[in-house]
Formats: sequence, structure tokens, C-alpha cells
Amino acid sequence: MTKTPTYTAVALAMTLFLSVLIFASPSSCHRDQPAEIHAPGAKARKAVVEIESTEGMKVVAGQSIYVPSYSSIYTSDRANTFFLAATLSIRNTDRSQPIVITTARYYDQDGEVIRDYLKKPLRIGPMASIEFFVPESDTSGGVSASFLVEWVADQSVNAPHVESVMIGAASTQGVALTSPGRVLSDRSRDNPPGK
Repeated sequence: MTKTPTYTAVALAMTLFLSVLIFASPSSCHRDQPAEIHAPGAKARKAVVEIESTEGMKVVAGQSIYVPSYSSIYTSDRANTFFLAATLSIRNTDRSQPIVITTARYYDQDGEVIRDYLKKPLRIGPMASIEFFVPESDTSGGVSASFLVEWVADQSVNAPHVESVMIGAASTQGVALTSPGRVLSDRSRDNPPGK
């Protein structure tokens, strides 16, 4: 004779099953433990190459660029936190000349350097780009994080397009926004030829 499971036993089994699903889901990762940070695909690309240094390079153009970023934003009247993944995008807009990225740093909302992405300068080929990724689970930047990007070139070039792209999704709600970089200093403007 088989026994039919009681309602309480079924409810307990369903609760246990749902708890395992919730706690095993990627969105429930501990937010205070930064995940791996990387430039996706950078190692396998011929248009993006690490160089030893910029010593001896005759620098003709270059900029320092501040890029606002948000690892989270507040929603509703209760200021609920909505977490976002961020991508720093650096695009060489010149059709014939490379640029060299010398600095790509991530700062927290108190202005402290969290991460220096570059071990060596990166040469970005004409019309090529590089991206640096901050996962949604990495909340080390606080709400108002930022990037600092510096680049140089040994010839006159078009300035790169630098921005951060943030995206997040939870349940039926999604958020996506971009934040353009702002030039802090411009070597070709501050030091025109002949000076």
C-alpha cells in the first residue's frame, strides 16, 4: 500500500526546490566580491596590440578623457538599488593611423583607483576598438564610478570616441544608458605645432 504525500510535505519540497533555484542563480552572487575584469577578445586580435612602452615616441597628439560610469542607479521613492554592468568602449575613429592607449583606469565614487586595466600601452589600429568590462556583480565603484583614459599618437589623428555603456535587467525591468567621455586635456590643442 503506497502513501499519498501530504500537502505539507509537497509544500516543503517545493519551497526547498525554489530556494535552491534562487540561491544558485547568477544574479544572487555576492555583490561585494568582484568578478574577473577583462577586455573581451583583446588577446586574439591583430588590430589591438600591447607594446613595450611609448618611450622614444614623438608624441604629436593625445588627450586625457574622463568617462562617468554607474555600477548601480536608484529607482522608486525608496531609492532601491538597480545594479548595472558597464563597458568602457574606446574607438579609434581615424581611418589610416593607429593610436596608443596609455591609461585606462577605473575609479570609485571617492576618487580612489580601483583597477588599472593596462600592464603595457595598447596600440589600437585604424577604425579598431577595445572594450573593458565591469560585471554587474562588481559594486566596488559605488554608484558614481568613473574611468580615466589617456591616449597618444605620433601623427595628427582624429580623436577617438570614448564612452561607457551600462545595462542591467531584473525581472521585467531593464535599464540601458550611455555616458560620453569628456576631454580634460588635449595635447594638440594645448601644445600646437611650433610651440
